[in-house]
Amino acid sequence: MEKQSEINTKNGNVIVRILKNAINLEEIGVISALLAMGIFLGITTDKFLTARNLLEISRQASYVGIMAIGMVFVISTGNIDLSVGAIYMLSPVVAALALEAGFNEYLAMLIGLMVGLLCGFINGGLSVLLRIPMIVITLGTTSIFRGLGLVVSNARPIHDFPKDTGLFQIGGEFIGPFPTSAVVMFVLVILFTIVYNLTPWGNRVRAVGANLEAAKFSGVRVNLINISVMVFQGLMCAIAGILAMLFLRVAEPTQGGGYEMYTISAAIIGGTSLTGGAGSIIGAFIGAIIISVIRNGLVLLGVHYYWTGVATGIVIIAAVFLDYLVTAKRE
Repeated sequence: MEKQSEINTKNGNVIVRILKNAINLEEIGVISALLAMGIFLGITTDKFLTARNLLEISRQASYVGIMAIGMVFVISTGNIDLSVGAIYMLSPVVAALALEAGFNEYLAMLIGLMVGLLCGFINGGLSVLLRIPMIVITLGTTSIFRGLGLVVSNARPIHDFPKDTGLFQIGGEFIGPFPTSAVVMFVLVILFTIVYNLTPWGNRVRAVGANLEAAKFSGVRVNLINISVMVFQGLMCAIAGILAMLFLRVAEPTQGGGYEMYTISAAIIGGTSLTGGAGSIIGAFIGAIIISVIRNGLVLLGVHYYWTGVATGIVIIAAVFLDYLVTAKRE
């Protein structure tokens, strides 16, 4: 009995640690903002709170939310990845081309995931090898990856492949009442909240961003950490892109434009510090939902879609300013 009680206490302490590290005052503020937006749109429109619309919001948020998980790790090291939208496009394009060529659907998806991993490795490897900031490297690779997507697809949508297979039925439809992509996002949020807060890798990622010199002095292999977070980011982009392809039944070589800003915004809105060293997977998840709610709410209110960028930009500035105030207060 005493041993079982000790195990239960230990498990309880782990859960408390996860919740304490994953949810802080910034996340509570973001949740409050999301609730306020929901109440406002629920009062001013008659469609926002319908089950169909809320499920659509969750599906739209899932693609950005999955990529934002990786972005939290990247920003926590003090870096920025501008190539996420390009990888989000290239990975499913290659997977769809493999399907067109007659590859098994699971092998084709694996190839798409490998493309994401390779793109992330190229980003991280070039930055470390050339000693150029990640933001500059990914500014260049964005054009490279997008160009490759257009070249291999001949700038045409890829859709001439079987769409009645099991993977499309599962990946592009629903698990119970929820969109598959939303379920995948939720599972990944839980998994990588634990990884970020309670594993040696997560601790080293935060250590690199918090104090680079101290991390080096303590034996952290900084170059390896920087490469690993970029590879992980590439994988998250590939997962999001492939889930979008499974839903849409087509891979567009022009998709993903502007998603780098949405992804970075979700992480920042969710409380990830631009100075590195601190972040929140749960916060990024909420940030992705907020962006999706903004886009959806403007449409329901009859506001032109072009204003979405303006509204998102205002939210980003507010989030960055809040991050600045919190950082200044801690110092």
